[in-house]
Amino acid sequence: MDSLEKYIRQGEPSRVEKARNWRTAIGLQQVDGLKPSACLLEAASANIEGDITIDEPLLLKNPRKRLLLALFSK
Repeated sequence: MDSLEKYIRQGEPSRVEKARNWRTAIGLQQVDGLKPSACLLEAASANIEGDITIDEPLLLKNPRKRLLLALFSK
């Protein structure tokens, strides 16, 4: 079971759809021999949980922006 499986099993439609989308994106990277980083998996989980929007994982790559996001988010 991968780290996103729990969201698919929960059955909440929006979470299921987001988890499947993230799984597809990660799978496409793995096809190219790339391994998803812990940061990407963390961002995926946060997006699925509704803690961040789909645009915010891009900000998480930059430590300065990550700090600003943490300071000014919900």
